[in-house]
Amino acid sequence: MREMTKRKLDSSDLAYEEEAPDLRIFVAGRDEPFSAHRDLLKFYSLVIRALPHAAAEEVTTWDLRGVVLEDETQPVSAVVVKAWLDIIYSRTDVARPGSPPSSLQECVSLLKFADFAQTSVPLLREIASRFADDAGAFVEVILSIDSRPRLLLHDSSYAYLSHLGLCQASGMTGVECRTLAPAAAFDLPRFRAATSANFEAALYLAARLDLPPLIALLRNFIRAQLLPFPHERVLDLATIYSARVLNSLPRQVLLEGFLESSLVDMSAHVGLEGSVKCVFKSSLSASVFGRRVGDWTADGEISLKQVQGDGTVLRDKTDGMRLTPLLGGLAPEERQKMVTECMARAAAATAGSSKPGGSSAAART
Repeated sequence: MREMTKRKLDSSDLAYEEEAPDLRIFVAGRDEPFSAHRDLLKFYSLVIRALPHAAAEEVTTWDLRGVVLEDETQPVSAVVVKAWLDIIYSRTDVARPGSPPSSLQECVSLLKFADFAQTSVPLLREIASRFADDAGAFVEVILSIDSRPRLLLHDSSYAYLSHLGLCQASGMTGVECRTLAPAAAFDLPRFRAATSANFEAALYLAARLDLPPLIALLRNFIRAQLLPFPHERVLDLATIYSARVLNSLPRQVLLEGFLESSLVDMSAHVGLEGSVKCVFKSSLSASVFGRRVGDWTADGEISLKQVQGDGTVLRDKTDGMRLTPLLGGLAPEERQKMVTECMARAAAATAGSSKPGGSSAAART
């Protein structure tokens, strides 16, 4: 009996370049349509699968020139459609770029279009995960032709300082505070409104499409903007956490939030004052004070001060961040382990109850 030879499968074996395209995609603002292969796209898009078949040896047409995506005013762009096609084709051709754009606004438009095309859930989540893992991901806030500040979404905090303007403290760019827009030409209320609107729209989409990695990225960025003290914040939390965002949050996110808030240590309600020595263990907290991770502060550099209410602030001569002393509770590693285990049990119970006879079977045991 002849032994079968084993050959490593190469991506070129699955590429479609040698086959004639049988799908033409018309997009507003582009003279020539995109050419694509229906047999490939239909595995990832229910809309493509449902397109009427053309006659033999003819191509199918998909006209997007009149399609306006949710919350947008112009028809879907060629840039968005090309990014969607590239991501799908990259799954069979490693030479084709397959990463989502680094801009939050562009990624949101891509996800909206993918949702419109009824793209498969695994591919939607892959797009969100790749964007969330992109260390260079940013949001661009367009104030005018000459003013378009970019805010990094990872490991960065921003604040408005009256004598400097819009400033960035980032573990991504080193310990030096950078001025992104000078105070003399900076409109803080307008910037805050535009930035918050961008995050509200992105968070709503991530919640509606059930994309936990994107939700986590946005939530962590928003949290980081609460660090600097006493400078002006650049986000309006009431705008971001709108009714539609809260009403769209996935069950998994709500359960995790409940568990984390239930297991978090209680506030100690203890007032602290005086000079302290401290070491910063995260690049973000270190960058607020222009320090490096692992460096101890010198005597007299940092102090604890009481602020209005029950608050304590860790600060130097110019900068600071609010501290909340905690009473007891689990160690962070133990708390995370508990959340993970509880979420796994909840997922298993949900999967079991969704099977035929699952609920009645559980009731009989």
